[in-house]
Amino acid sequence: MQLLYVVESLSKNGGAENALVNLAVEMRKLGHKTIIIHLWGPNDFEEELKINDVVTHSLKIKSRWNVLQGTSRLNKIIISDDIKLINAINFFPMLYVALSKVFIRGKKRIVTYHNMGYEVYPAKSPLKILRKFLDILLNNYFIDGYIGVSDAVSNSYAKHLHISSFNTIGNIISIDSINEAAYKGPLPSRINNNFRIVMAGRFVPEKGYQYMVQAMEILMLEGAKFQLSIFGDGNLKSEINAEIKNRKLSEYISIMPSINKSKLYKIIQEADVLVMSSVSEGLPMIIAESMVLGTPVVATSVGGIPNLIEDGISGILVPSRNAKLLAEKIKNLLKSDVLRKELSDNGKIRIMDKLNPVITCQNLINYYSEILLDRKIK
Repeated sequence: MQLLYVVESLSKNGGAENALVNLAVEMRKLGHKTIIIHLWGPNDFEEELKINDVVTHSLKIKSRWNVLQGTSRLNKIIISDDIKLINAINFFPMLYVALSKVFIRGKKRIVTYHNMGYEVYPAKSPLKILRKFLDILLNNYFIDGYIGVSDAVSNSYAKHLHISSFNTIGNIISIDSINEAAYKGPLPSRINNNFRIVMAGRFVPEKGYQYMVQAMEILMLEGAKFQLSIFGDGNLKSEINAEIKNRKLSEYISIMPSINKSKLYKIIQEADVLVMSSVSEGLPMIIAESMVLGTPVVATSVGGIPNLIEDGISGILVPSRNAKLLAEKIKNLLKSDVLRKELSDNGKIRIMDKLNPVITCQNLINYYSEILLDRKIK
């Protein structure tokens, strides 16, 4: 099967981008020709994709709304190759892929959604209402199939876009690649015996970092010995940094820029726990990656996270926006070597069962085949 994927960018900082690259590489290993088109920006995965024989193209548009130029360039690529199925990733790629149907027929078009956009940023302003109307129109009349990476994502978009035929298929987690990257080279050494806590992700409202900072203050006041390292960039970084200083937590919490996955995997592998205090999530890859590496996870029970974690078995779930309970669960986990080992072992099994590359690829191929045979066309 020949597959064309369209994504906003090929930046290593994006979860959807990393998931797509994993998918394209695995599909190529199974003998399917895979092509990725990104709308703008450099290709951070160029070497990796070239080694794995995945073809890439950039539309090189300067604005997300450069519709005429973007659609024209996309159409040239679609026409020049024998592509029968096009899979867009999230809104803007869907916009361009949907509009290509005006000019080019005979192709099947699918969109995969990775986020909980309408839950976090509801359409209340006139501009957002107009964009949602466009989203509904294009999805219902120009797209043939719909995928959500978690049940929460599928249910959210099905409700907001008035679509009943969403299919849930999780992201691929390249288990072998994660382990290979983590074990390559020396591991970071411990400076002291303090517990190591790790967080990683963009500094945006949906990540709920303020609740983690509040939880760390509770642990500090209770006399816990820990060091929290947060890796990420984003608009709220300075605000969270200021809150850390105001709460006199600078000795306990360090904020660092995003780093490459290999280095991050090593740090996660040596950590005692990975924490995610989000108020909204699609299907966060960092949780699955931590589980592969055997690092126990404490996370909020939002979005697709419960798809990954069975509470008390393969990780710990807490309600969002509850710093007190978050602190309590982290403290209980850090105090118990037995619980950490149990969650570590079960987490590895859980990801192997839920996001095994072979199973996920087969689920996608089955769905693609049904779309091509018109079995799921509305």
